Amino acid sequence: MKKIILILVFFTFGGISLYSTSQSISENLNPNFDFSSLEQFWEIVDTLKSDKDPTTEQWDSLITTPGYATLIGREISRKSFVKILKLSYMPSKSKELEETLSSNKSSERVKMMLNTFVKVDDMRDKMNSKVEELKEFPFTEKAVVEALKYLPENKVKEYPPVSFLIWGLGSRGYSPVIITMEDVIEITNDLITPDILKKLERSDFTKNRMLILGMGHEFFHFYRDKKLEFEFPDYESSDYDIIWTINQIENEGIADQINIRQLFIDSDFLYDTEYPEMIHQEQKEQPKLLQKLDSLFTEIYKKPETKEELGEKIRMMVPRSGHPTGYYMANLILDKFGKESLINIVRNPFAFFYLYNRAAKKDGKAPIFSDKSVDFIKSLEKKYSKYLE
Repeated sequence: MKKIILILVFFTFGGISLYSTSQSISENLNPNFDFSSLEQFWEIVDTLKSDKDPTTEQWDSLITTPGYATLIGREISRKSFVKILKLSYMPSKSKELEETLSSNKSSERVKMMLNTFVKVDDMRDKMNSKVEELKEFPFTEKAVVEALKYLPENKVKEYPPVSFLIWGLGSRGYSPVIITMEDVIEITNDLITPDILKKLERSDFTKNRMLILGMGHEFFHFYRDKKLEFEFPDYESSDYDIIWTINQIENEGIADQINIRQLFIDSDFLYDTEYPEMIHQEQKEQPKLLQKLDSLFTEIYKKPETKEELGEKIRMMVPRSGHPTGYYMANLILDKFGKESLINIVRNPFAFFYLYNRAAKKDGKAPIFSDKSVDFIKSLEKKYSKYLE
């Protein structure tokens, strides 16, 4: 299941100037790639394995690298992160580690991180070798080409900065882009069977194709989010969870056209693996979920005082941060109106929902949002759009 999820949710930051195309092949072909988090991580691991506490300076050196500095505080506290690393590597905490992993009281997030950290030390040489490979192939240049396929821009002035690290919870669409080395190893090494490699080669691709598409997905987020046509409400606003959810649905749904559609619909690269069936089953569940979403939007429209409570319910109800729901909606739009229609509204999640409704009506079978739901979405657009009066 973990392999399936990392493929489906692969990899989203800041920016640096484009490098010269006359750059020597001996140089790093992706100067926007940062590996400092890995260097500091292994230093901490070696100290912990000797059953010693790293110094405050050592912890600071790790946590202030671009990748971990983005995650610590946003997704986990420094205290919790330090505790998890100590549990993972200090021999004196092996019993506590075992108890934590077996306890029903431990969160799944913590268990996922622990399981990843425990296993990666045996992968250190493989990861260090992969770092050198990442420098020698033009991932960024090729990933940008994929990202631009669903954006109105036809060229870019900067590349997204990308930070590679070990995390255990999948890659992230932040700034910088967070790409986990455990994902990289699985996607470029473990997943590529001889049969899949032959299929890729027949299409003039290397084994890096899946990683390129994953990066393209995240680079799409970077470029799209720089020019959003709406403002997010304050985090404490009763509107926040709803705006977050509808934005995620659109953002991930269109981005998934870059990697998921190309890998599972437009090609047969992974046809004989377990992934297509996983996606098919997931997509079968989306019409019913959209009907529930419609009923919740309608209820909020009728009873505005329920917005905060039901907004949280909506955010929790939509699976995997909007990926499958957005993918379902974007696929329908693409099939009914073509790619240009998605590109035209790419930075406006409100328009994405209106366009989906038009596609659903044209389809005749897909669930349609009611007039009250649409009116509710329009009320949010009026509050947060940068361009509506």
